[in-house]
Amino acid sequence: MDYQANYYAYVEQHKMLAKIPEVKLDNYAYRNKGGAEFEDVTARWGLNIPSFSNGAAYGDLDNDGDLDLVINNINDKAFIYKNTIDSGNYIRVELIGKPNNREAIGATIEYESSQVKGFYEHTIYRGYLSSMDSKIFLGLGQDSVVNLTVTWPDGKVSKLLNQKAGQLLNI
Repeated sequence: MDYQANYYAYVEQHKMLAKIPEVKLDNYAYRNKGGAEFEDVTARWGLNIPSFSNGAAYGDLDNDGDLDLVINNINDKAFIYKNTIDSGNYIRVELIGKPNNREAIGATIEYESSQVKGFYEHTIYRGYLSSMDSKIFLGLGQDSVVNLTVTWPDGKVSKLLNQKAGQLLNI
């Protein structure tokens, strides 16, 4: 056994641990007001609880058509926030990939409706030790119909025109 190497690993680990904050900090939340403008809604949404948060995930936990939030904490219970805002129309997409990539990680979706235009790159990983639902949630505002262009990891393209809001598409 290499005791010197173990000693250096031990010392480096303690140096790293010394950099971790010793005081719990508030989380932050910003609401998109449209385009590139955001407002701080931390207190209004109840996220200003001091914690050692270390990762977050979102998904439709209660299947009501909006995204809920889970914040993971070190040595404490996770915070779960239920979304109660009527946020307009949406479409959910579940990409069904090939056997070696069942969730189609790396696929992209371009979507466009009369008022909304967007781009989504599919990955289920967000942040440190966090993973998302593989179902994709695309907000459409007040629009009820959307066109989708899926570019698969192998470069093939699928176009889906005039898709109705409020549904889950399995592609």
